[in-house]
Amino acid sequence: MNEKGKFKILLVFLALIAVFVVITAVLETNNQKKQLDKFNEYFSSPTEKLIYFYKDDCYYCKLLKPAKEAVLDKNNIDYYYVNSEKVGTSVLNKMLDKLGITKFGTPTLAVVKDNKVVKIQSGVFNLKDDNIKDLANFINENNVADLSEFIAGLESTEE
Repeated sequence: MNEKGKFKILLVFLALIAVFVVITAVLETNNQKKQLDKFNEYFSSPTEKLIYFYKDDCYYCKLLKPAKEAVLDKNNIDYYYVNSEKVGTSVLNKMLDKLGITKFGTPTLAVVKDNKVVKIQSGVFNLKDDNIKDLANFINENNVADLSEFIAGLESTEE
């Protein structure tokens, strides 16, 4: 193959790389827009909604995970689960600005309604137990869902 042929192949290869980079950027931008749109949908809801920020490798998020599964998932509570590492820095900052959070850590639970923050819980509720009752009380007291029967069941098993 002569030099002209090698040069053409190199140009085609570089063009393919450029197309791949552009497509990846467009897909990432669309994903970030969807994340922000979903956040805004929850934030502007006329009823109390829960937004749950976490990171996969966060020790405290792992401590809260059994409570999340026992309370939120088993009771079919509608919440928005935001992985703070994967959402993108600019989107995360927009979300935190809207919530008025200046010092951010995970896990963070935000109850929102009508474009306002109702309550924010940063970190686990306590390090001494599984946080199930604390999370259930948080959900119940902030009107995200009525968990009074669930909480009563927890209290009856404690006795």
